[in-house]
Amino acid sequence: MTPSDTNETSHLMADLPGPLHRRFLGYLYSRNPFYLLSVCFVFHGTAAWFQNEAALHNPWPLVLLTSTYIVALAVTAFVIVRFGKVWDDARSIFLIVLILFVEMSVCFDDVLAIYPEIGKPLLIVAWLLAVCVSEGLMLSLRIRLPALFRVPFHLMLALLFLYPFCLIPGFLFTSHDAIVKSWRIFLFSPAIALALLSTLPAVRRGPSYVGSNGTPWSWPWFPWTALGTIIIGLCIRSYAMTLSFDPALSVKYEEALALPSAFGGYFLVPVLLAMAFLLLETGVVTGNRQIERLALFVPFACIFLAIPAGSPNAPYAEFLNLFMQRLASPVWLTAIGSAGFLAYALFRRVSGAERALVVTLLLLSVTGPETVGLDSLVPMQAIPLLLIAGLELGWGLRKADSRRTLLGALCSIAAVHTATAAGWTSDVGDAAACHLALAATIIIGTFFRDPFSRLLQQAGAVMLFAAGVCALILPFSAPAWAVAVYMATLIVLSFLYAWSFSNLVYLLSGLALTLASLCTLGWHTYLELKRLPAWKGVDSFLLAAACLVIATIISLIKGGIARKFLAHIPRLGIAPRPPAD
Repeated sequence: MTPSDTNETSHLMADLPGPLHRRFLGYLYSRNPFYLLSVCFVFHGTAAWFQNEAALHNPWPLVLLTSTYIVALAVTAFVIVRFGKVWDDARSIFLIVLILFVEMSVCFDDVLAIYPEIGKPLLIVAWLLAVCVSEGLMLSLRIRLPALFRVPFHLMLALLFLYPFCLIPGFLFTSHDAIVKSWRIFLFSPAIALALLSTLPAVRRGPSYVGSNGTPWSWPWFPWTALGTIIIGLCIRSYAMTLSFDPALSVKYEEALALPSAFGGYFLVPVLLAMAFLLLETGVVTGNRQIERLALFVPFACIFLAIPAGSPNAPYAEFLNLFMQRLASPVWLTAIGSAGFLAYALFRRVSGAERALVVTLLLLSVTGPETVGLDSLVPMQAIPLLLIAGLELGWGLRKADSRRTLLGALCSIAAVHTATAAGWTSDVGDAAACHLALAATIIIGTFFRDPFSRLLQQAGAVMLFAAGVCALILPFSAPAWAVAVYMATLIVLSFLYAWSFSNLVYLLSGLALTLASLCTLGWHTYLELKRLPAWKGVDSFLLAAACLVIATIISLIKGGIARKFLAHIPRLGIAPRPPAD
């Protein structure tokens, strides 16, 4: 409110009899809810009108009443702005007018579906009224809505009123084909998305494009309050068309009375992805990181919305089956669209886009054309994993980032394992993948120099020891000599790495593998000797061997031989013990 309005309010409140009345009347004066109450009565009157079946035959009186009310609202807005500068109340009127446009477009659907010869001129008249009132308000109040926003606004109004013409026979198809009508109902959502994307050139011009708009409102309230109202109305229109025009082939009369609908959350996915594009461009143009993060969150919300309902009604299940037969699962298509959007965000160098894209590709790797929920997930697929591998390996090698490089290497291994799974037995394929992952961990940990690579270097030693323990314990079908060669290879690799790169952890891993191999060999030898009937003192000899090993280790420690050996590895920093005096 303006200062003059505030002073007038204070003078009025001073004359009120009591504090309660003063507060209540002050609220009514400042908020002025009577515009909203007025339109609520209009909605109630419209609903009451169509309770009479005869209203479908002659809806023109309702059109005249609603049109007169809309024109009266527009004239009121003109008067209070031009002569009183009451922009707050005018904003309420503008939004109410837009809501009434949506209400007019929806309430005549039954007339159009049952009596097309009456419904067509009704919607055309309503559309012309919406165009004239909108342009009349903008021109008379000198509201400057730029062309790159004005054209999409009128495109949305045209969709609101004229798209239902596509759903009646005579517009591009002459038969009563239920399948064609069902698809056209669904295609209304992509049409909304295209209309929304038509604002992209205006969004890229930034807030300054609507700086001098002739109103006290700045970006983003102008023009997105009006456009947002129309977009919400179009989404409601999409749902209403599934109630009014959906053929519902298999639904019974009793179910039809319960208002079943083919509408699902995946109908809104194109609109939400278009909004994500606009949010992303807005964040990039304005440098607002919060808007960018919101845009990156939208694709995941779309994937959640695309999951079909748990217990769908008959029209919903029927169109979902048709959708999956002709195209694919809504979840799978949404995941592909989300990945494309996030790839664009990565191209625009939005912070966090890479991580979001990797997560989406991981979801896509377990999603297939038949996936409709957790119970229909598929085994990992190679193509999404290869895309992650290429992305992470490229960034990791370019920036010398061991984390990204390791993730890319692991995804490459998983992709190869998935693609070649049919040519190998499961044991061989899994073992090969595990050893490739071990090699990638050791190599990346060795040649990268960031903190995570040092952790990988030590993890490689632990993985070598774990591989040896698995070879000794797990029941493999490999012969004993192959296990012995494998253990010898692991031990040699551990000692060579410890010697070449002066790494104590690999040395300990090699010693632990040697000890485990000797213990396993001794245990199997003991079991074989126990089977000999003539050898009863094998337990004593086993204890003798154990005592000999312990005694030898103690002697080596006393003589400093172990320290002298470690001193030959210079970077460990272990010096030989000085001789005693």
